[in-house]
Parts: sequence; structure tokens; C-alpha cells
Amino acid sequence: MTDQTQLHSSSRPTEPQRRASCHFREVFQAARKMKKLLLFGAGLGMCIGASVARGQDTSPAPAAQPLGVTAERDSVKPRPRVHAIEYSNAYATRLEIHKIGSYAMLPLFGTEYYLGDRLIKGKASGNERSLHSGVALGIGALFTINTVTGAWNLWDSQRIRQAARSESFTVCS
Repeated sequence: MTDQTQLHSSSRPTEPQRRASCHFREVFQAARKMKKLLLFGAGLGMCIGASVARGQDTSPAPAAQPLGVTAERDSVKPRPRVHAIEYSNAYATRLEIHKIGSYAMLPLFGTEYYLGDRLIKGKASGNERSLHSGVALGIGALFTINTVTGAWNLWDSQRIRQAARSESFTVCS
């Protein structure tokens, strides 16, 4: 019987354990109250901030100027406007050909992939073999056209830009 009373008495919390559990309970309750207070303050701050933002003046602020300097007396001259570069009609035509060629290349690549896959697997017929050669020739021709038009436009744009730069330097000098 003494063993049972010892077991029963050891399962009861001691005085320091009771004080510690009460202390932790108080700390957790205080933390819950602080959390509620913080949430309330944040909500109140958002409500107040929203009402202030709605009531703000939307008229533009006056432009800031240094003291004693007016637009008439300012000695700084504005920079000359950089002129737009104009390309020729040939440039635009080559660019259009280049764009159309680039978009036309996509279905050719897809067709060539399909035909090449059939050839590798050995399932291609005689018509597919000749079509494969024709599509490959089309890709080569289109690649050549895109290379020529792109390089030509690049050369033309560099030449025009250099001419525009040299004009701007002669104007500024």
C-alpha cells in the first residue's frame, strides 16, 4: 500500500511546479492580450491612414526653383534636340522580308523534323524522301535570304547612325 501512496503522491505537482505552471499560464494570457492589442492597433492605424489618404490634396505642387534664379536669368542653355534617324524605304522592305522569312522558317523546321524522324525510323516513302530534300533546300534558301537582309540592314543602320553622329558633333562644335 505504501507503493501506491508513493505513486499517487509523486503524480501530484509540487509547489514549485504549481507556481511555474501558473506563471506560464499568466505569460501566455498576457501574450494573447498583447496579440489582440497589436491587431487592434494595426487595424486602427490602417483605418486612420486610409481616411487621411482619401482626404489628401491632389493638386500639383508648385515647381521648386533655387532662390534668386528665374527662367529668364538662367544662363544654362538647353541641349540641342537629338534628331530622329530616318531609314530608307529599302530598309523597311528588307526588314519586312526578314520578318516574313523568320516566321516562315518555323513550319519548315517542324516539317523537316517530322520528315527526318520518319527517315531515321525507316518508315519514309519515296515521296517523303523527295519532300525532305525540297524542305531542306527551302530552309537553306530562307536562311540565306534572312542572312542577307539582316546583314544589309545592319550595315545600312550603322552607316546612317555614324552619319547622324558626325552631324551632331559638327553642330555641337
